Amino acid sequence: MSTTNKFTMAAPKGFTGYPLFGAVLFILLPIPFTLFQGPQHIMLYIISGGIAALFGWLSLYFKFYKVIVDGRSIRVQKGLLKKFSLNIENIDKVDWIISITKFGKNENITVRAGSRKFKVETLMEGSDKMITYLKDNVDEGKIHAKIRDFAN
Repeated sequence: MSTTNKFTMAAPKGFTGYPLFGAVLFILLPIPFTLFQGPQHIMLYIISGGIAALFGWLSLYFKFYKVIVDGRSIRVQKGLLKKFSLNIENIDKVDWIISITKFGKNENITVRAGSRKFKVETLMEGSDKMITYLKDNVDEGKIHAKIRDFAN
């Protein structure tokens, strides 16, 4: 049981650019139609604005998603408004899904503590430290692992 761990896990730096590109794309989508054909049906603007808002929200969610570990304390920030903290003893269940494909191995981990939960994926920065932290500090009876082999 290690208590000197201090690290941060977050989405990859360039990952927020993908939804941001989607937001810009749907903001710019109605412009050529309006310039060359005149005003369009109002639903084009409403749907484009709604999809752009969804992509913008996803970009902010990915930018602010962080899991900060300081010893036995874990602080989670999901998006802009949802923040919570928990101790390692409060963890009730860890669902560990390992998917093996022709392209490699991906681990999707869902950590549950009461009604609160957060996810860890191997694509995130610092996920390797978080995986070792969970293996070292969480009771083995609380970890439920499932292996999905799609390589065959």
